[in-house]
Parts: sequence; structure tokens; C-alpha cells
Amino acid sequence: MSTRVVTDSSCDLPPSRLLAADVVAVPLRVRIGDATYRDGRELLPAELYRRLRRDGPRPRTRPPDADDFADVYAAALAEADEVVSIHLSAKLSETMTHALEGAKRAGARDRVRVIDGRSAGPALAEQVLSAARAAAAGRGSQEVVAAAERIRDASRVVLAPGGLAWLRGGGRIGWMRGLVSGALSLEPLLTMRDGEIVPLTSVRAANKVAAIVRELAARTEPAPVRVAIGVASDDLTVADALVEALGTSQLDVREGRIQRLGPTLATHLGPGAMVIVAYPESALIAAPGA
Repeated sequence: MSTRVVTDSSCDLPPSRLLAADVVAVPLRVRIGDATYRDGRELLPAELYRRLRRDGPRPRTRPPDADDFADVYAAALAEADEVVSIHLSAKLSETMTHALEGAKRAGARDRVRVIDGRSAGPALAEQVLSAARAAAAGRGSQEVVAAAERIRDASRVVLAPGGLAWLRGGGRIGWMRGLVSGALSLEPLLTMRDGEIVPLTSVRAANKVAAIVRELAARTEPAPVRVAIGVASDDLTVADALVEALGTSQLDVREGRIQRLGPTLATHLGPGAMVIVAYPESALIAAPGA
């Protein structure tokens, strides 16, 4: 049986990567003032970062409509037997709820499996890419779901906001006030836990890159790993220091990639933010004959 993989734009994969993986990403909506844009189609990362840095209304995201999902599922099921739909954490958005309703409206609830990725950005993207590889190898929906869930459950994530000034300006400092203890020289590191963004520790800004790698290594089993980095910047070289630190760390990195962050994470973490995810290669499901 053939399986098609669907996700939403909070995975932040660029169109070329989605096309190559044969994945459809249903766009979230981004509201800025009185205008609403489709994420990744009408609002691209460069424009998002420009708007984040200037004074004005903060961007707000909302999930795709159920009818958006219904249309995508109907089109996918015209060519495939089943759909595996992997989405932004249900604790951060109602995207999954709309996806389930979309499957119902398409009359395809028994042919669409909706999965909570419990994450966003590069952590969600790695699940989607693993599922897409399984689907391309001819695996059925059960194995495609397993490919995504193995990456999800094995992943360790560290998020570094763009700085305290951004968090204060966005009104998001209250829930981590105890973590930073009012010290201006400290910045928070966060993580994903059960689908929520929660405080991890606080570090001196000058030591942030080393601290990110140290925290990631402490939470990752000592085995060959793959990593993915997301940056809220149009210049991907901002991740160079992090890549260099990974190369000299105790992590045995076998493969990695870098992508830009979209509005789901960038509007919460601020311009200049970084997100890194690591998971053991053993979490990958091999293609037949491998």
C-alpha cells in the first residue's frame, strides 16, 4: 500500500526539501496587525525576521482551517492509499484538532493517521523526513508512523532565545523569572518536554554556545547521533560557532543539517534564536534490504 506524508508549515522545511521528500506542508496563518499571511508562501523568513526586529504588532500564528486539511487529504488520497499526517505539538496549537476535523470532512478518517509531533521546527522536521523516507521505501502507514515516533521519542532539544530583551519585550519573561534570577548577564536555555517549551537552565551570554552543546550532550546517549539546527536568521552562518562546538564535543555527530526557523518558534524566541535537536542513528528505520 502506498502512503503519503503530510505535515504543517511549523516544521519550517523549505519548499525544495518538501518537494524532494514528496511531503505536503499545510501552511499555518500568520497575523501581523490587520493582515494575514500563509506561512512560507506569502510570508517568507527574510520578511518575518525584518518584521520581528522593528517596532510594531507582534506576529501571531493560528492553525490551518479544517477545510485546508480536508482539501489536502482528498488530493493525497486520490494518489495514495493512506496518509500519515504529522503535526505541531497539540500543547502549542490546535493544528492537530483541525487536522482530525479535516480528515472527517474529507470522509477519510480510516485512511488518515494524525500524529502529534510534540515539537516544532527542526525537531518536527526530522520526524517528517524520517516518515517520508519510510513512505518512499514502500512502507505501510503503521511503519511510517513508527519511523516518525521513533525520532520523536529519541530526540533531545535545546532552544536558545534571541535574548532577554526579546523575551521581556514579548511579555514572555514571567514564567522563567526564577530561572534567570534577574541577572542581566544570564540568558535562559529551554527545552521541549511532553510537547511544551519549558525552562532548562540559565547561562552567561558569552558561554551560550558551549552551554547549548553541553546540555545537549548531557541528555543524549553516547552513540552516533544526527543533529539538526534551526536559526532565526537569514544568514545561516550564525550557526557556524555551534557547528564548530559540536565538532569538538563528546557527541559523535554522523550527519547534520541547518534550516531557518519560521514564525511558530521565531515569534516566541526572537530573531537570532537557535534550536538544536539530536537523536541516535539507531532511531532510524532502515530501508528494505539495508
